[in-house]
Amino acid sequence: MASVLRLVQIVEDLHSVGAVEWAASSSVDLLRAFNDLSDQLPVEDALYPGLASRVVEIVYLVALQLLQLRAAPECTSILQQLGCTYRLSDAILQWSIQNAHARAGLLHPGHPCTLIPALPDDMFNLLKHGFSASANFWPETGYMNQDSPFSSVLYSLKKPTNAMEAAISSIFQDLKQSHLDMSGILAAEWWAHMREPTSAHQLHFDLDESRIGVGAANYRLLHPVLSSVLYLSNTGGPTVVLEQSAMETLADKAFLCNPKENVLFCFPGTYLHGVLPGQQPVGREPGGTQRISLIIAWWGQGLQAKAGAPGTGPCRNLPTSPEALLTQHSQTWLSDFPLSGVARPPQRTPQWKPATPIAPAWVPVADSAGATWEDTLQGVAKGHIEVEGVRNGNGGLKRVLGGAGRTSILPLPGLRFFLRSADEVRQVYVPQS
Repeated sequence: MASVLRLVQIVEDLHSVGAVEWAASSSVDLLRAFNDLSDQLPVEDALYPGLASRVVEIVYLVALQLLQLRAAPECTSILQQLGCTYRLSDAILQWSIQNAHARAGLLHPGHPCTLIPALPDDMFNLLKHGFSASANFWPETGYMNQDSPFSSVLYSLKKPTNAMEAAISSIFQDLKQSHLDMSGILAAEWWAHMREPTSAHQLHFDLDESRIGVGAANYRLLHPVLSSVLYLSNTGGPTVVLEQSAMETLADKAFLCNPKENVLFCFPGTYLHGVLPGQQPVGREPGGTQRISLIIAWWGQGLQAKAGAPGTGPCRNLPTSPEALLTQHSQTWLSDFPLSGVARPPQRTPQWKPATPIAPAWVPVADSAGATWEDTLQGVAKGHIEVEGVRNGNGGLKRVLGGAGRTSILPLPGLRFFLRSADEVRQVYVPQS
């Protein structure tokens, strides 16, 4: 029973920390606990409700951590027991931008690219301050509350009334003068993210969120024409974009962009994308320790009629002044973005650079077959920390949780870096008739 309680404690400790934010020694402890357990693990027991699901979540994240540390063969048995058949390639998980299999091509509308610098210095510095970790924006908009629904702002691209709109207008002018076709753009939707540098963001599509939860008969998958990310810090993992739409299965290639202040990463609004886990920073790096970014989706026709309505939720209008926002919502954050704080944009010549494709994007889990669960235990111990007493087991996780047939029916974390089928992403976004 002591080993069971030890497992419960490890799982609870790691679960409370979040995505891949533990030391290698904790990963080894977790695998040792699996290895030492007998069939006494109370997978479905009132004393430990939901333990099996939490175990699967942590094992998934341990596998992700090991793959990022170049231990791919040792993770095969873990992923197979979780029922996974495809995963992101080593080149993507290990951020091998410099080792991409193809050179960056020419600029064209269907190819991800970067704009450097994205904004004049005064505009960028004002946004960086307004979205800093201690800024009013985060607590006042409910971002820090995990139960808060997704909320974004819709800007009609008319005359700016605040520095946020002025910055978006400045970017829009550069977009219109670029190789990208922006002729049908009518509005820009924006929202911001602040995450720990080690946190990941699931693979997903940008879409009209107002169409979610309206029933299958009224559902329509609508994407922006163009999606873009403006990096406000230098920390965290890269944005990953896969050349994969909701109607397709697995992409052949992907693109990565590391966070760098005042860089805008642009890609077609129909592409699957997310954020890979970052490395734990040492001390305070330039730009702060949080990964902070501003996302701007560029829309043409087709948004729901209620998009742009006041209040909270997707694609909502801002009041016309900070005073109105304070009166309506008891929020002051808009006063951190005064229009008077930015000068008229000076003449400048920003550079557009095509992103470098990385292939393959996905690989079958079976391609790294050959490692056993015992190899995994030994590999973790040798590759990450020397732990005396990590011994080979007989069955390991398969014996503890009943084998792949049992663990493969438990839900996985929603990151979608490992897939149970080639159609998994499509099944999430495209209703089955």
